[in-house]
Amino acid sequence: MKKLKFLLLLGLSLLFDKAKGQAYIPLAIDSAQWVIAQDDVETPYYIDNLFGYRINGDTVINGYRYKKVYSRSFTSLNGDYFPPYIVHEGSLFGVVRDSVAQEKVYAIRFDNWATSCPTNEEYLMYDFSLNIGDSIEGLCQIMGQNDSVTQVYQQYFAGEIRRHWQMSVPCVQNIEGVGSTQGLFETPFCGLSGWDSFLYLYCQGSDEQCLSGFLANVDDISEQQNVISVYPNPVKNIINIKKKSSDILSYIIYNIFGKVVLKGNIKSSDYQIDISELSQGLYFLSINLQTFKIIKL
Repeated sequence: MKKLKFLLLLGLSLLFDKAKGQAYIPLAIDSAQWVIAQDDVETPYYIDNLFGYRINGDTVINGYRYKKVYSRSFTSLNGDYFPPYIVHEGSLFGVVRDSVAQEKVYAIRFDNWATSCPTNEEYLMYDFSLNIGDSIEGLCQIMGQNDSVTQVYQQYFAGEIRRHWQMSVPCVQNIEGVGSTQGLFETPFCGLSGWDSFLYLYCQGSDEQCLSGFLANVDDISEQQNVISVYPNPVKNIINIKKKSSDILSYIIYNIFGKVVLKGNIKSSDYQIDISELSQGLYFLSINLQTFKIIKL
């Protein structure tokens, strides 16, 4: 009888361990999308900038299989900070992978924008095995490496019951399978001045499934076509913009790596953009729904 009880308890223990392993929700999933909002706390607008990430495809680096993460940016069709938006596809930003057994997420960044995390080498991005009181030392995404986990709880988020970790660092909350309340690659930080970022939207699926009502539709796009002229090109200092519409339009200038170097709003039918501070080379000027290749002399 004792032997039967022991075997029963052993079987339940193994089942519990197996269920615990199956309960881990991976982050590196094809078609996962993040939209991150930035707020300049000194402006009256709740959102001053929108960008995001999208996972698409696999790659193998140093024997590990990663998911490829591409950057994206969004501009308002109306020239303000509200929908509908036009999405601009960026470049390969980095790669991520799950270690399911360890319940950890590792990443390699190819862009060193706004972070102290290393580039072109793997680092520990998220640790979803932490318990209350555990140190968060080694998590590059988080400021204050001597702080610890103060609370672990389960909560419904993005279609599933997920574990949440509250840190002793202000404004830090990690979410299993998602990242953090500040985004994916972003360092969690809440400032009283300057820029602050937060996770605006997380979804798994296509743009049609995830961003319905968020992106401009075909009718919106057709109304904006062939109404903008850009000259001269090549250009040395000043880009001239002429448009038929009286609407305020947004513009973004990217370099060849997909990094934003200038952005603003076109408020008049005859408008000038000063690019004299940019280095010589090829750039991409995106004005709402149209993209122009610009050669800076």
